[in-house]
Amino acid sequence: MAARYVEQEIEAQGPENVAAVIGEPISTAAGVHVPSKIYWQMLREICDKHGVLLIADEVINGFGRTGTMFAIEQYGIVPDIMTIAKGLSSGYAPIAGAIVRDSVHDIFKEQSATPMGHLLTFGGHPVAAAAAIKNLEIFDDEKLVERGAETGTYLGARLEELRAHPTVGDVRGVGMVWGVELVTSKNEKGKWGRDHGFIKRVNELIAERGLITRLWDVLHFAPPLITTRAEVDAMVGIADEALTIAEKEFAADISA
Repeated sequence: MAARYVEQEIEAQGPENVAAVIGEPISTAAGVHVPSKIYWQMLREICDKHGVLLIADEVINGFGRTGTMFAIEQYGIVPDIMTIAKGLSSGYAPIAGAIVRDSVHDIFKEQSATPMGHLLTFGGHPVAAAAAIKNLEIFDDEKLVERGAETGTYLGARLEELRAHPTVGDVRGVGMVWGVELVTSKNEKGKWGRDHGFIKRVNELIAERGLITRLWDVLHFAPPLITTRAEVDAMVGIADEALTIAEKEFAADISA
């Protein structure tokens, strides 16, 4: 949604009734939509103006996925709260958490001697915490964020080559998360729909060649941070081949 729409909603509801605005810095599951820097900067200004907390959902974006440790770093702002999970332990143990600014934490300190304590049954689990700490040590030791940023630049450049296909309407992303949007026409950007034979055929061809991804109208690329250039070449090559074959088979459904 547009940043100004957020402000209109806050004003319509009354700022005193709005606790926070939450959003993903980069909308990944919805098709890898990367907003401009001004979008999040405007959200920060709007929330400050109305005394509303700004929450960045880094559950998917965080821990090197976008070329920086957290995606919100790319926008030059600091949220009031960040939600984190997944990459915190690289999936080796179930764990999640929230990172808050001092201004948020101070409010809790006024109310309790042990602010934001782990009072849930599985809160503060020592095994999950140990896995997360070790995981973050590996991030530092192997410079995974830097490696992901470097390989991500190469991945983006290689994926741009797919624009030559008549069914590729857009290539977008940052770091190690990219989306290739498949359309029925480059001019009209018509959507196939996940149940169309063309999309099913591309999925089938990709799977046969050993590439694990997801596709409806957007072909997603989010490989591990340790991915090599050779593996990037293999992934893009598989996508290229699958699109070429499917486009020939469904040529009658593709508009100029």
